[in-house]
Amino acid sequence: MPIYSGTIRSIYFDHNPYQDYGCEVKIENQSIEVCYRDNDSTPFLSYFGEEKSKGHYVLHSQNRNGTATLHCFENSNKLEGYWNENGTEGMWRITLNEEQTQ
Repeated sequence: MPIYSGTIRSIYFDHNPYQDYGCEVKIENQSIEVCYRDNDSTPFLSYFGEEKSKGHYVLHSQNRNGTATLHCFENSNKLEGYWNENGTEGMWRITLNEEQTQ
C-alpha cells in the first residue's frame, strides 16, 4: 500500500481563510485514508473513502461527523475537494510528497 506524507491546505467558508496541516495519505486499490491533526491538542483525525470512478473519492470521518470528496488527475501529486464537518464547510487541497517506505 503506497503511503505518502503531505500537506493539507484547508479553506474555510465561515472563518479563517486557510490553514495548512501535515498529513499522511494511504492509497490502496480503490480505497483511500487521510490522517492529520489540525492542531497540537487534538487526536489524529481520519477520513476513509472509496474510489467511485478513476481519481474520484468519497470519504467520511467518524471523528467529527465529516463527509468529503477528493479528486485527482492521473500522475498528479495534488488531490482537491470539498469537506463538511458538523456543519462547517470548506475546500481542501492535499499535496503529496514522495512515497514513504514502510
